[in-house]
Amino acid sequence: MISPSRIAIIGCGNLGKRHIESLVKSKNPMDLFIVDNSDIAIDACLKEFKFISNQLVRIIPSDIDNLPNKLNLVIVATTSDARRLVLVDLISKKEMDYLLLEKFLFDEEIQYHEIEKLLSKNSITTWVNEWTSHEKSFIELASLFGDNKNIHMRVSGKNWRLCCNSVHFINFFDFLTNGGSLNLVSSSYDSSLYETKRKGFLELSGVIEISNSHGDMLSLESFAPEDSETTHPIYIDIKSDTGEAKCIYQADSLKIQFNNDQNSFFKELKVEYQSAMTLDVTNTILRSGESKLPDYKTAKDHHLLLFESFSDEFMKHSSNFSHKIPVT
Repeated sequence: MISPSRIAIIGCGNLGKRHIESLVKSKNPMDLFIVDNSDIAIDACLKEFKFISNQLVRIIPSDIDNLPNKLNLVIVATTSDARRLVLVDLISKKEMDYLLLEKFLFDEEIQYHEIEKLLSKNSITTWVNEWTSHEKSFIELASLFGDNKNIHMRVSGKNWRLCCNSVHFINFFDFLTNGGSLNLVSSSYDSSLYETKRKGFLELSGVIEISNSHGDMLSLESFAPEDSETTHPIYIDIKSDTGEAKCIYQADSLKIQFNNDQNSFFKELKVEYQSAMTLDVTNTILRSGESKLPDYKTAKDHHLLLFESFSDEFMKHSSNFSHKIPVT
């Protein structure tokens, strides 16, 4: 009989729930430990998933102290302001083969370096859920450009949460252009902050320009929303020496209009929700010890590319944001 994988999810808010929703569909035995400092959040998860979970998956409420001493995978889906303390506590008490961290990683720059040293010292292989390099639709989009040079990519739209979600598109740009050191060329923000759905966290709108050492360019443009609740499409335009793609990404759909000298076509691809993606990511990690998600160091570089710029802008609004940014 196959021993169940031991997986812990720390943080049972909206995103943590989506990870749980995915993992309860596992066709392999799994002990799924759920951890949150709110009993209400734990109870909500148990009620939501007790009828969905199959006989192969046991959902077990826990806390860090009472987790098994050895875990196969831990997913940390807390908010950015809590993640550092959770990781320090977790790693000091438990052993784990792999870690998967949610973004935005941390709200203080020094924590990125502290946690990098901690992960290295304890030899924990870690990935960050910047999912575009894993998602099949975005991989197919990247394949249209092959080894093309002189990539110019533009991401634009209303209210797509510039601070929180830029790292997803930086990750895709990195993947599309086969790496190369990244450089923040410029950043310009609108004068107002706006609230997010998560209490205590804020967002900016504006324009960010990034280049890499190959000469490729990325423009990130998020326009101020009429309200913070409405979800708008995101437009992704990619040009190279030999072709261009105009894309519309919204919810579970990526629409692509591709044109070059030899070809012109339209296709619509399905984008997996997190509630489907996590199980695939987890199975790959447990089976092979590998993932298409960026490793910690790569994702850290994506975050820190923008951190100082975000920090400076938030500081203009309040000294309470000194050295911290209210982004998750």
